[in-house]
Amino acid sequence: KTGSSVVTIDTQRYVKRRQFTKDSELFFDQFERFFGLDLRNNSQQSIERGQGSGFIFEDGLVMTNAHVVNGSDRVIIGLNNGKKFKGKLIGQDLFTDLAVLKIEGKGPWPKAKLGDSAKVKVGDWAIAVGNPFGLENTVTLGIISNLKRNVTQLGIYDKKLELIQTDAAINPGNSGGPLLNINGEVIGINT
Repeated sequence: KTGSSVVTIDTQRYVKRRQFTKDSELFFDQFERFFGLDLRNNSQQSIERGQGSGFIFEDGLVMTNAHVVNGSDRVIIGLNNGKKFKGKLIGQDLFTDLAVLKIEGKGPWPKAKLGDSAKVKVGDWAIAVGNPFGLENTVTLGIISNLKRNVTQLGIYDKKLELIQTDAAINPGNSGGPLLNINGEVIGINT
């Protein structure tokens, strides 16, 4: 029921050429002369690419983790039918690691049904869906292992989250995808 609402999020960030100070110019002159290299001309603009998952929760709106899209210059949202659309960042909260994107295109859009995470209990089934490495709808199954896990216990001090812990595998690229209950309703976001 929910698989069609899960999207792949491809990001691009343009990294600008390095700026050299007077001291570093002197160092690079000596270094290049000694090793016969030309490091300064090799540091041109490059593109850093990233990938994650997300899910459509409202008409044309996608929820994902903020760390998936933070600092991106370009966002492409891929649907499981192969269509790709530009995405626009509507808002993000780095503290809770949430972001909302707008798909720049016309629907209708498949929507995930939102559940109530307050009703989740330890031992309930948990289904993690995502598109790791661009492979659509990878599903892992587990249970809810713990609730209200404080992230400071994990050594994360810059975020304020109470996590739902699951033993369902969360693969690289699953970040931002939905964590579902047995009814296919979104009860959390994979990170």
